[in-house]
Amino acid sequence: MLKIVTIINDLMEKNRIKSYLAKAKNELPEFEFELSKEFEDYRHALNFLYQDEPIDILIIEDFNRDNFEGLDFIMLAAKEFPESSLILTYSASKELDLSSYKITNLAAILSKSSGYKNFKNIILFTLLKHQAKNAKIMAEQQKLTDYRTIIDHTHDAIFLLEIDCDNNFYYKRINETHYNLTGLKAENVIGKTTAEIFGEAVAAQMEENYQRCVEQKRKINYTEEIEFPGGKRVFQTALYPVIKQGEVKEIVGASKDITELESWQAELEYFKQRDKLTGLYNEEYFNNYLPKVIELKNLPLVVIVIDIVGFNLLNKLFSTTQANSILEQTAAIAADLSRENEVAARVSSNQFALVLKKRSIREFKVIMAELKARLAAVKIAGIPIDFAVVGEVKLAKLPAAKKFYANLMDKLKLEKYNYRHTANSRFCQGVLESIAASKYKLIGHGPKLIERATMFAAHFELNRSEKEKFILLAKYHDIGKLGLDQNILKKGDLLTALEWEEYQHHIERSANFISHFYDLTDIFQLVYHHHEYYDGSGYPDCLQGIKIPYLNRIFSILDFYDAVSSNIFYPFLQGRYFFAELNKQQIAGELKKYQGSIFDPRLVDKFVEKVLPEI
Repeated sequence: MLKIVTIINDLMEKNRIKSYLAKAKNELPEFEFELSKEFEDYRHALNFLYQDEPIDILIIEDFNRDNFEGLDFIMLAAKEFPESSLILTYSASKELDLSSYKITNLAAILSKSSGYKNFKNIILFTLLKHQAKNAKIMAEQQKLTDYRTIIDHTHDAIFLLEIDCDNNFYYKRINETHYNLTGLKAENVIGKTTAEIFGEAVAAQMEENYQRCVEQKRKINYTEEIEFPGGKRVFQTALYPVIKQGEVKEIVGASKDITELESWQAELEYFKQRDKLTGLYNEEYFNNYLPKVIELKNLPLVVIVIDIVGFNLLNKLFSTTQANSILEQTAAIAADLSRENEVAARVSSNQFALVLKKRSIREFKVIMAELKARLAAVKIAGIPIDFAVVGEVKLAKLPAAKKFYANLMDKLKLEKYNYRHTANSRFCQGVLESIAASKYKLIGHGPKLIERATMFAAHFELNRSEKEKFILLAKYHDIGKLGLDQNILKKGDLLTALEWEEYQHHIERSANFISHFYDLTDIFQLVYHHHEYYDGSGYPDCLQGIKIPYLNRIFSILDFYDAVSSNIFYPFLQGRYFFAELNKQQIAGELKKYQGSIFDPRLVDKFVEKVLPEI
């Protein structure tokens, strides 16, 4: 019984061919044939053809599916199923040029417009041809073709080794993938020993695994790296013994190319150990490394920890890009002071550590001095940074790594605490000097701000403690404006809703700055509430009336007075700004205008009637 399979996507064409086959079967009773299977796409057809018994006739429609056309399938079928006769059906409107195709088993080309008589003649001719063939031979040949197809189209490099009586290994066959991966042509491999192909040294390494397979008489797996004409490759290889009469006579090998995977794993391992921003070793690596490195052979061992004091403050006061630049500069200094076999690591968001092997106490002192000098030059927006730097030289095996590092961190805490006082903080002093150098323009004020604060303290009869807080409030209240887009502070026009929202955030930044220094604790609430309005419409907490601290109610008048008398851009409210110096009469008028809404009415009266005329 000859088998016919159709691969036709067009339903009308499918039904036409099916009816023609049924009619031909009735008219040609001397031939035994059947329509075994119908497919509408190439993929399912291929799955069937590879897995089923050989098919005698394939009737294929020339259609396009996933950029795969009938001619493509014909070419594939011509190669993979040479014993099958191929009949191609095509649309009469389509021009077919088969002059460049060599398809030996193409029986006929059938136009979709051709009639039954033409179809019958083609089927008759094809049936006669197939009747003359030996079905058993054809089936065996088809099997061999299928096996060859499977082997040649796998992604693994497959090879067959033959073993002679002297235990020499000869290559008997390789598949197409083997050539593609190794660059070794079949004619240069088949019949040769591993030594003849790869040389004695590489052959010895390879034959050790082959011999293991022979001795154990079972499948073995291993990874190998071999230099081929196509380049160095890394393979995961499996060897399968072919046992005949109790002896291993042949070995089938399958090698999966894992060169790129090995490279990816090496790269992944590198990045698992590294900090993404700075490129230094990360915290996890450092924590695993330190206990291992504290051994007698590495002594004396120097461990240094660097802490960027108040890094979170830098992040909030300045841009992320500027803060990250500080991290990168610090990392570069740490890396530069470590040798190739030593470790520089980022151990937390704002801390770095150095582990230096076999360094003397004298070297330690020199490194510490250089480190501190170079860190002193690191600045953000021209302002120096506070760095707490501590280090120890470990001369003996004890204490253990955990205790040793804990002692170092205790020293670091004390060192960091020292910078929490404004007088000891290079960063705080740098900020104040930068503001003063700008004559307070950096924070949207005039050059007489502190002088006027002192004067207000006197006129409003503040006691000593209140006066100190009031002057500190004047000095620090708008320090958060350093983190604003300077285009907002210089706009000279009404702020947009987004700009006004951003402008209001300077309060939070100022309060964050204050909270960092323990000697400024007393003015935290004053700084945080210096934009509360008397009628409760201010920010951030909408405090109203006497719930607003007394010093804040006085300061709101000073804040306004200093801004409008200094000829600077002053975004007073979202819908109101000043950009020119006002005279006393105008200032009094504006204060009266907002008396009871923005400002404390009693304090406005006192200022306008008693203070303003005298200043």
